[in-house]
Amino acid sequence: MALVTVFRLAQSQEKSLNICSIPPSVKIIFELTQLDRVLSIFPSRADFDAVITLPQAA
Repeated sequence: MALVTVFRLAQSQEKSLNICSIPPSVKIIFELTQLDRVLSIFPSRADFDAVITLPQAA
């Protein structure tokens, strides 16, 4: 699964993988596969933006 590959790549670089605005049917799949335990899932882009800060350009 490509998502797991991307998650492992992010983890190997000490980064996190965040997802936002997914449909309820997709969220259920994440819950059934327990991917919701290792990925940060935000209900909306606004919720994501409120929590995540991007590094400032030098």
